[in-house]
Amino acid sequence: KEIWTVLGIGLGAMMGQHIGHQLDQRDRLLAGQTFQTTLENQPNNTIGSWHNPNSGNAGQIIPTQTYTANSGTPCREFTQYVYIGGEKQSAYGTACRQADGSWKIM
Repeated sequence: KEIWTVLGIGLGAMMGQHIGHQLDQRDRLLAGQTFQTTLENQPNNTIGSWHNPNSGNAGQIIPTQTYTANSGTPCREFTQYVYIGGEKQSAYGTACRQADGSWKIM
């Protein structure tokens, strides 16, 4: 579970300090799980979604491009949306698969 929490914090931080502070622990857990599952299993331009009924916050991860880095590592560009209090925030990034199978934002 720790990797999900760490990843969720990373996602919140990527969105900006203000957004990161508005995500509770469960939001970060759900975001992290959705991030990992979506990047590992979903084709480009499909949506992985999460929703926390307790906080009302939600988000989407959309892989937009898949490629292999010079090192041979699979990488994916993605778009992320987070909805807090009905307000939409967006960010873009790249993540690469690590040796342990997890995806790390670069």
